[in-house]
Amino acid sequence: MDPDRRSASLPQSRWRPAAGLLLAAALLLPAISLPTPAALAAPGASSRASSSQSQLTGVPVALVQRPDRHLVLQRRQRRLLVLEAGELIRTYPVAVGMPGWETPLGRFEVLNMHKNPVWEHPAKGTRIGPGPANPLGSRWIGFQKDCAGRRGFSGDQVLDLQGCLMTGFHGTPHRWTVGRAVSHGCVRLHDESVQELFELVEVGTSVTVLP
Repeated sequence: MDPDRRSASLPQSRWRPAAGLLLAAALLLPAISLPTPAALAAPGASSRASSSQSQLTGVPVALVQRPDRHLVLQRRQRRLLVLEAGELIRTYPVAVGMPGWETPLGRFEVLNMHKNPVWEHPAKGTRIGPGPANPLGSRWIGFQKDCAGRRGFSGDQVLDLQGCLMTGFHGTPHRWTVGRAVSHGCVRLHDESVQELFELVEVGTSVTVLP
């Protein structure tokens, strides 16, 4: 995969609505200690095999057995799996959409990928460039486009988001939110995790979101 090609900037008319669904990084909750994601060991060790099997509970066999590398998000468990040819390659804890802004269920594919994205507030139009304060972290992996718009509460405010919105995987400067349902639909990972995930997928990689 050509890293320059996959990280090329999108036109602002497309990137702005993509960022519009990522306001959840501004929602602050009491800090908690959450485990950092650990890469599973190489296939072969029995202890690793049993661990992998336990994490695949609830994933349809047909998904597990797919030969291609693909992603499965278990929304209820707040866990992202990277699978290939029946093997669990990686697993990551994630944050998902809050009630009323749930991460969409279904089958999708990676649509775009960006290093060091620029985040733009959909209502105020203010921007945050690359850096430690960026709500997107250091990587963006978009997988779902919705042009119907969305309307709902965000704290004590009503958000009325118009135009085409993107849902995707991204990092976060607020590590303690990972493992919770706090976003506006996107999937947050620890920044080191989304950097690793970025190298494991490409445009066209299949994404399945389970309940």
